[in-house]
Amino acid sequence: MKDKTAKLLKAFKGAVWYIPFAVLAAALVTGAFLGLLHGEEITKTDETRIVSMIAMTGFCLILAMLKKSLFNRITGYVAFLAAAPCFFLLVEFYTHNPFTEKPVMKTGIMVLNILLFFFALLALAMITTRISAAISVVAVVTCVFGFVNYLSMQFRSLPVYPWDIASAGTAMSVLDNFDIVITPHLFFTFFCFAFAICVSFLFDSSLYLKKWWAQVIAASLAVAAFAGMFIYVRSDYAEKKYGYYPYLFSEAYLYKYNGVAVTMTWTTKYLSVEKPSGYSLSEIRAIYEKYRDSVPASASVPKLTPNIIVVMNEAWSDPLALCMNFETNVDYMPYLHSLQRNGGAATGYVTVSVKGGNTPNSEFEFLTGMSMAFLPAGSIPYQQFIKGDIDNLTTQLERMGYTTVGMHPYYSSGWKRNVVYPRLGFDRIMFLNDFKYRSKVRTYISDGAMFQQINQLITSNDTGRPMFIFGVTMQNHSAYTTEYDNFKPDVKVNGSTYRPLEQYLSLMKISDLALESFIKYVDENFTEPTVVLMFGDHQPNDNVYAPIYRLNGRSDDLNSSDPEIMLRRYMTPYVMWANYDVDLSSMPELTSANYLAGQMLSALGLDLTAFQKWQLEAQTEIPVLCANGYYDGQWHTLEDMSDAVLTEYAKIQYNYLFGKKSALTELFRVYPWVQ
Repeated sequence: MKDKTAKLLKAFKGAVWYIPFAVLAAALVTGAFLGLLHGEEITKTDETRIVSMIAMTGFCLILAMLKKSLFNRITGYVAFLAAAPCFFLLVEFYTHNPFTEKPVMKTGIMVLNILLFFFALLALAMITTRISAAISVVAVVTCVFGFVNYLSMQFRSLPVYPWDIASAGTAMSVLDNFDIVITPHLFFTFFCFAFAICVSFLFDSSLYLKKWWAQVIAASLAVAAFAGMFIYVRSDYAEKKYGYYPYLFSEAYLYKYNGVAVTMTWTTKYLSVEKPSGYSLSEIRAIYEKYRDSVPASASVPKLTPNIIVVMNEAWSDPLALCMNFETNVDYMPYLHSLQRNGGAATGYVTVSVKGGNTPNSEFEFLTGMSMAFLPAGSIPYQQFIKGDIDNLTTQLERMGYTTVGMHPYYSSGWKRNVVYPRLGFDRIMFLNDFKYRSKVRTYISDGAMFQQINQLITSNDTGRPMFIFGVTMQNHSAYTTEYDNFKPDVKVNGSTYRPLEQYLSLMKISDLALESFIKYVDENFTEPTVVLMFGDHQPNDNVYAPIYRLNGRSDDLNSSDPEIMLRRYMTPYVMWANYDVDLSSMPELTSANYLAGQMLSALGLDLTAFQKWQLEAQTEIPVLCANGYYDGQWHTLEDMSDAVLTEYAKIQYNYLFGKKSALTELFRVYPWVQ
């Protein structure tokens, strides 16, 4: 019996060596069955990939047959040296070829990317003593990160930054609404990572030192070497020596030029915000003294305080902002376009700091009056910088006697709104489960239902105080590829059959009708003075509007660095309407999200903070400011931020967000004496 058990155990141990080969063989067969080995027509690239995968599978079989041999041991050390350049190439190949696609990466920057991988592998190998463990861990992390970065580029047209890790929960909550297509290119990339993991288990190679203390010293030195490399790569010295591409506003170009590993390492320096040059609290106080009220505004003529309804509409935009020609079978925004032509409301365009995603940044700019121009590219203030209660439009209106509501018909945890909204001071917060009206377009609560809920809040208000409602919609959230039983796109673009564009414009048509119906209802049924402001948080990702660029022969404009061409991809419409006689002519035709709240209050004749008064003066010189550039009569990127107004703005914002105990709160309060 013992002999039989020993034989079975020996056979099992022998069979274990062939598991990596079986895994790769099964993956190859599955890929062939699912049509993932090549496209509709087999190209030379497809042939090369298929031969490579067969060769990798066969190599695993050879290693299994030569188990615990000198060949395996030598192969392990060779693989350890080859792993770093291979992982570098694989993570880049997710999105582009660094050797052929422009911009072609410089040799020196390639070396830095490879060295980051190498020292990470070395540190792990010395800590675990196993080459196989180091290769497996780095392979898994690189594979997952590369795929996430690929998805981010597909759905947001933006790569992943270090601070995006905090956004992982929000990203996962909407991931099921996107069509993730595994292409032959992606399958091959996954297969290569799987090969690295599988083959590493067949090595009989280690970096184990006989003395434990020698192992500890070696591991410590390896970790120190990785840390030193990390610090060196993110240093200003390395940036200048190797010529990194330094402009964070061109995210996709930045990653291609600098590489994934170098970019992720280098941009960690922007996790914190440096104090602006020449910053002093006395300068901030001087600004306050210049713009503050010497007499409480409430002591003068009483102000009319209307209900204020602000709707930031998810992905609401108008491709007319691109200044390109295209025709549709029906008008996709008939109500908005009629208001723009005939009046009846203030209309214009708001320049925001994001496109395709990162909605809370537009919320942040509107509610606080601050600008993403002075924060690290890709950062999310809701998740990074708002650590406690903070003055903003909500608290300002509360001090003026308003009752306030923040609402969003989706999960409360998205972008940490369940944490941030209380810090913004909303009296009441409503998320998906709090909505009484829940009719849907596709899988999201519709704009019509959102307006119904707002109507119910206004009509049931028995506080005797006016209401400020800030709502963020969800109906138009990407993606725009899936077919739905409850939504049939009816807008067609002449000369294009691209379904995502048709679906997107059809959603805009539904939003337009919902806005028209709501304004008509308020006009006919509300006796209290009421103001409605709606604007878009961002345009859709580049893929949606790409057919319009192609129809105009301007596909290259999608990656243009020309400031005006680039910033037109960040313009969304706004509409401001009131049911009572108020002059809205001061509302500009073109503005940016950071100015919009102050401009709204000024047009309504409501009290302003000293900061908002400063803003209104600043916007006469810089009428548009966002994370991607500014406008002062000409369009500019943020390469030149030497303008005195911008310098002063940066100092005010630093005091607001990072001043801590020295923050001059009275600058941001309409009644500084009211706590």
